[in-house]
Amino acid sequence: MSYKSCPGQHEERENIMSLAVEKRARVFIGVLFWLVFGLQGVVFGAVVLNEFMAANTNTIADEDGNFDDWIELYNSSAGPVNIGNYCLSDASSQPAKWRFPAGTIINAGEHLLIWADDTIPPNPARPLHTNFKLGGEEGEIIGLYAADGATTLDAIRYGQQAPDVSYGRWADYPWPLWGPFRRSTPRKPNLGYTPAPDPLAGKLFINEWLTSNTHGIRDPSGRHEDWFEIYSASGIPIDLGGLWLTDNLAQPGKWQIPTGNVIGHYGFAFFWADKDPEQGAIHADFNLSDQGEELGLYKQDGATFIRIDSVVFGPQRANISQGRKPDGSANFEFFTQPTPRSTNAPSTRVLLWQLYR
Repeated sequence: MSYKSCPGQHEERENIMSLAVEKRARVFIGVLFWLVFGLQGVVFGAVVLNEFMAANTNTIADEDGNFDDWIELYNSSAGPVNIGNYCLSDASSQPAKWRFPAGTIINAGEHLLIWADDTIPPNPARPLHTNFKLGGEEGEIIGLYAADGATTLDAIRYGQQAPDVSYGRWADYPWPLWGPFRRSTPRKPNLGYTPAPDPLAGKLFINEWLTSNTHGIRDPSGRHEDWFEIYSASGIPIDLGGLWLTDNLAQPGKWQIPTGNVIGHYGFAFFWADKDPEQGAIHADFNLSDQGEELGLYKQDGATFIRIDSVVFGPQRANISQGRKPDGSANFEFFTQPTPRSTNAPSTRVLLWQLYR
């Protein structure tokens, strides 16, 4: 069969060829990385975790039209694999939390999508729906386990996720590094995530904080804790993992943000200042003082800490937050109605206080 050529078709063919060349180059780089540096912490196996979305609001719908969390597996082998009775879990203490139906086959090179939507009891008409959801606000672990319900085949631990931003391998396995995707690829090959902009200064801002939380939001343990928020003025999602936060600008390397903490484009990232880092990826290893202190966000370049943003604030009042208005600006105000994880609303102004950095 032949087709008449036109400029649009020619351009489209060139784009497809360019993507194919780029894809092969990425795979080659991934294999080279594997051979030179090794895949530390990565489990070798035919079927692996490849991509997931923990805050799906309008990206892709399931069979019933619901926008649920999802997990993608990839079969890197040259033949089909029977993953019947393999397990998926969001808790390492319960590896056999959900099992694939007997006889589930994932073909060679296939990207298999599983909906993490807390379907209880199982629905035979909707077999690939797990009995758990993914934690998009606090983060957690996703584990793939063998049919024995104990052997770990692959796992990824992540922090907070941004709405409609997936997190996956830069290219399909064996690429070992993960990051946020500007455009998700469910059931399709991973085409690479967008690297963070450089410099980050002017893109990330400490946007709001509350130092005396007595009857506001609670952390997962049920306690009212101090908190603060970061705002991104970037048009692409950013993995904040590897950056440093501190409440003392003289000690910039106080707490490092764990990998997998994603802030969306023009979005917000939230952290508890509760000095309980063992509780999860968004729990900083310091508290905030209502007598006033400092907050700083840093990038490390070798032994040098480079400041991305910082604020110095004075005495604070209980349950009244302080932050930038508008988001990311140099103007600071107090808010009687704190707005964690969202824009600083103009109607909550009670006092204008210009801070000097």
